[in-house]
Amino acid sequence: MATHPDFQFDLTDWPSVADSLPQQVESQNNGDLQTQVQLLHAEVAVLQQCLRDSINLQKDMLDRLADQQSTIPQPALLASSTPYSLAQAPSKASRSVPVNATYSTAPIFAQPLTVDMNTTAKVLTSVLHQSRLEPPVFSADGSLNPEEWLQSLNVYRTSLDLTDAQILLELPRFLSKEPRKWFTILSTYVTTWAQFCEFFRTVFLPSDNQERILRSILDRVQMPDEPLPTFFAHMLGEFRKLKTPPPQQEQIDLIRKHVLEKYRVALYCTPIPSVMDLLLRAHELHAVLGPSVGCPPQTQAGSMPMRDVHCFKCSLPGFTTRTCPNCSPGIKPRSPPTQPPRVTGDTVNRPPDAGWMDGSNQAIGEGNVASDFAQKGNFRGGRMFKRGNPPSRRQMDLVYLMLP
Repeated sequence: MATHPDFQFDLTDWPSVADSLPQQVESQNNGDLQTQVQLLHAEVAVLQQCLRDSINLQKDMLDRLADQQSTIPQPALLASSTPYSLAQAPSKASRSVPVNATYSTAPIFAQPLTVDMNTTAKVLTSVLHQSRLEPPVFSADGSLNPEEWLQSLNVYRTSLDLTDAQILLELPRFLSKEPRKWFTILSTYVTTWAQFCEFFRTVFLPSDNQERILRSILDRVQMPDEPLPTFFAHMLGEFRKLKTPPPQQEQIDLIRKHVLEKYRVALYCTPIPSVMDLLLRAHELHAVLGPSVGCPPQTQAGSMPMRDVHCFKCSLPGFTTRTCPNCSPGIKPRSPPTQPPRVTGDTVNRPPDAGWMDGSNQAIGEGNVASDFAQKGNFRGGRMFKRGNPPSRRQMDLVYLMLP
């Protein structure tokens, strides 16, 4: 390919021009500076011309490649058990010469992109996304909600940009048991994704499913610890489950009524024309009025709150079982933090009685004071001490006789 018909410049002249430049430079090496500058300008002009010719040649190749690709008819996708498979025409002779033999002699860059290459690219894209976007297998055994499974399948379809024919070919992989048998019988009548969704909801969803969804939307309110963007996303997902969702502005008004009071006041005077503006506004309000704002300061881990201490055995305030003077004999007694009641002389000089000297309930002197103080107060924890029987009439007469 010596000369291209679209170019005015002869490609065979490139080596001759390039070889002549060094000779000219050597002949004019001893010349003045102006001659050298002119030679450099000539060399730059030749290089620029070569670059332009190369770009034009590449454009011409791409145009011819596009023309050849547009003239080749592509067979339509047909239903089969394997996703993205193409129906092939039956060949009578396995060793027959292919009809289109131009691909074997043409260079690689001149071969057009076939349908098989497009199919391979789609399969690779599907494999890359299946690990995260593949919906679970639906078997109608109660483990999956039919409406939620249908929504996950719709997310899978939109994220991979699958057509109705492609998603219908992949549906048997996501169905098992009775739903798969049902779809096998129905596959000849279903041609679009909308038809499949309508038939699926009619068969696998209860008759009052739409009423249940609408009732759940009307009863749903934002919880105090629920983020505002999460609540908005949940409500919009519930609206999408309806067969005929309400208008967009009605959805926005209903969502604004069910948020917390602080968000409802902030959204009261704000015009929100679309759902996207509502979500953006939700993120802004959550950053300003979220649950983390206005929380009481947390106490330090080292500072423990003060609490009342009582003896577990005798309920004496200000002491524990180990430091209580009544329950631990080896501990030196000390006065409790609170002021005990005053004891009169009659109480101290009262003679001992068998009914009063009952174990550790009462004692003479300091122990008697501490025990009485522990019994009179309504203290937390410790044992419950019951008073003994009241003294008999004879004992009371003896006491009165001993008094002055």
